[in-house]
Amino acid sequence: MRPSKKEIFRFKKYAQQVAEIEGKTPFYVIIAHDFPPAIEDFLRSNDIAYNIP
Repeated sequence: MRPSKKEIFRFKKYAQQVAEIEGKTPFYVIIAHDFPPAIEDFLRSNDIAYNIP
């Protein structure tokens, strides 16, 4: 899977909603098979941890 910016925004929004309900601070992590350089930059600029297995 190669996540798009749209998918990342959707993930972050959903995680924020869950964190608010739970009263916790969210920690965002995305694991994917491949990250294009532009997406890696986008993840870094949005404080989202990422890993390639």
